[in-house]
Amino acid sequence: MSTPTINQSIFEVFDHQKLDLLLHLLKHSPELDPVLIFVRQTSDVHTLNTAINNAGILSESIHGNKKPLLRDRALAALRDGNIRCIVITEAIARNLDLAGDASVINYDPLELLPDYFKRVISRSGGEVITFAHPKKHPQIDQIEEILETTLPRRVAEGFHYDAHALKYTYNKKSGKKGTSKKPLQNKKPKLKRKKR
Repeated sequence: MSTPTINQSIFEVFDHQKLDLLLHLLKHSPELDPVLIFVRQTSDVHTLNTAINNAGILSESIHGNKKPLLRDRALAALRDGNIRCIVITEAIARNLDLAGDASVINYDPLELLPDYFKRVISRSGGEVITFAHPKKHPQIDQIEEILETTLPRRVAEGFHYDAHALKYTYNKKSGKKGTSKKPLQNKKPKLKRKKR
């Protein structure tokens, strides 16, 4: 598959710094505007949209519980330049025409791989940025295999990356992520023996 002309790049970031990096990019990269930010969960839409607005950046949200009229208003506001970005769930985005020159930020790991290519192909401008965990790239590897190219890894200028982030382990049996330390609730208290 030939690589589309739209700029595509990867920002490697640990989960606990994703919001900070997002806000940093929105504040210091005006060339990205307007921006569509894709997330998996509706609860994350509310969290991100609130954080973005609290940072002084005009943003709206689109999710499954929002009426079609309000979705259309949000998209119109983005096109007219009245807001800078929209936070949107992947599931609802599949039913909307989001073609245009807005940049895309894939905030969460993609639910369905074809969503990525749809977002790239539908762009007439802007960039496609994907946040990825520094140590796990299964989806990125698949995307690069299909594109037959390696997507550039970028570092946000002026952003302080946490060099001492938590070490993640992967439990092959459960498939769950976690830290290498056992949670406190699993530790049994030591009982002191009474002296006789």
